[in-house]
Amino acid sequence: MSAPAITAEVALRAAPIHGEGPWWDGRAGVLWWVDILAMEIHRSDPATGSDACWRVPEHVGAVVGRSSGGAVALLQSGFAAIDERGDLTWLAQVEAHDATTRFNDGKCDPLGRLVGGTLSYLKTRGAGSLYRLDVDHSVTRLLTGLTLSNGLAWSPDGETMYLIDSGSRSLKMYGYDDDRGSDGHLTPRDEIALGPGVPDGMTIDSEGCLWVAMYGAGLVRRFTPKGQAVRQVVVPATGVTSCIFGGSRLDQLYVTTSSYSLSAEERRAQPDAGSIFVCAPGVSGRPEPFFAG
Repeated sequence: MSAPAITAEVALRAAPIHGEGPWWDGRAGVLWWVDILAMEIHRSDPATGSDACWRVPEHVGAVVGRSSGGAVALLQSGFAAIDERGDLTWLAQVEAHDATTRFNDGKCDPLGRLVGGTLSYLKTRGAGSLYRLDVDHSVTRLLTGLTLSNGLAWSPDGETMYLIDSGSRSLKMYGYDDDRGSDGHLTPRDEIALGPGVPDGMTIDSEGCLWVAMYGAGLVRRFTPKGQAVRQVVVPATGVTSCIFGGSRLDQLYVTTSSYSLSAEERRAQPDAGSIFVCAPGVSGRPEPFFAG
């Protein structure tokens, strides 16, 4: 990598069990994120350090803003809206019949449809699927055979969907018909192995490069669409889970972390594990779409 590494600093000192799913609300200038295992949704203001927290009834993998207000969360069994008071309304319960799976990460496609994937609590290979929640709250299954569906992003032209499968430690690429929402059919294009660490959450910058959280390695790495690593962010916590661009100019990279898998000795060595970190990566991101339904 030609450029020097960047070091991230604490933006919001927090102590979640497993911080994940960051999403920047450019309208309000706040960061939404979740604690999967504590079943919490957070809405934080990095400028003031304030943090609002709502407890939900199931494990929660990610959260995105909703164009009509509030947010939509990917809970264990499906998609639910959450309002400013923290009240939940189910939009679609997708895998409520299967207690061995849960939704994990998710993002909105360029037209504001929410795409999210599942994993198996039993770590069964190939048991995960990828679903799309449309604006009318109907659900389409886009993919099967995933092991640990994770980070999502779309190319600037909307024609390529990037998906992390942490189970295979790879970045998968699919042709994506933006106008039709793919009609449940994704065209496989390429698959690239990523390392070191386990690829987890992901975001994309204004130049079309992918920033991937490498769980267990304490890194966020910047990859070109062809999989070449060109820059990295060093985070003083090994459990790096995801990242998102934020700030008024989208030139700050916020990074979520976890303390879940750390030993007592590792926790002492990483006192800020679980906190939200931030750095100036030298490139800006793109506004994340709100859920349009």
